[in-house]
Amino acid sequence: MAGLEAGQRLFPDVAHPLKAGLPTGTGRGRNRLAGSEFVGMLVGNMRGVSPQETVNSKTWLDTLNSGTVAVAANATTGVEEVVLTSNAAALSNTQRQESFDGGTTGVLRYVPLANTVIAFGADVKLSEVTTQGFWFGLSVLDTSITASGDQTISDGIGFFAKTADSAKLYGSVVTSSTPVNSASLKTMVAGTYYKLECRINGVSNIEFFVDGVRTAATATAMLSIPTVALAFSIAYAANAKTCTYKNMYCYQWGHN
Repeated sequence: MAGLEAGQRLFPDVAHPLKAGLPTGTGRGRNRLAGSEFVGMLVGNMRGVSPQETVNSKTWLDTLNSGTVAVAANATTGVEEVVLTSNAAALSNTQRQESFDGGTTGVLRYVPLANTVIAFGADVKLSEVTTQGFWFGLSVLDTSITASGDQTISDGIGFFAKTADSAKLYGSVVTSSTPVNSASLKTMVAGTYYKLECRINGVSNIEFFVDGVRTAATATAMLSIPTVALAFSIAYAANAKTCTYKNMYCYQWGHN
């Protein structure tokens, strides 16, 4: 069974609530664990190609709009970070989605299904939290996830912020172009890291966590969970500002 890279763990906190009901162990790809199966994979820090993924020609599909995506180890901590820097003009969208063909097309491989759990998370820091658009989570393939500082996808599940809401962070579920947002999860402060994690429990409910605490259970109105294939996605639109990610993961586990 393929393991994690040095220093990586599936859940650093053994008592973390996202672990409830999941098998123990670490893995990448389609690994059998105790009669169950990881359908997704740990994506680590969402870099271009890691040693385990080279055989799959794994890269990422970037939409830059004159922005940039940089991957490098932090000079102080040594932890690898992914930094999206948006273009200076008019809240231009800069984003990254999973790809298996050299970045030509994205790959849709997470599908909310009964008897499965999808979990994703990262530590995220925004240099601009008011005049910006932000998305972190699962999305259909789209070249303008956060166009003009708002999310514009047809289907997705993730964390979301937009210019009109003054630094407030939400959990968001979008089904057939109809978005439903949770109550505000956090009022963000620029330059501060937040641990954002989400657990999708089959097609029945979604839990959002900020800094290890479940901040809002899924409201009744959010139970229309999209059951189409989705890609792990990050996006940021702000005028020459940065969004930094570290310790990213996304996987799906379910019964055979």
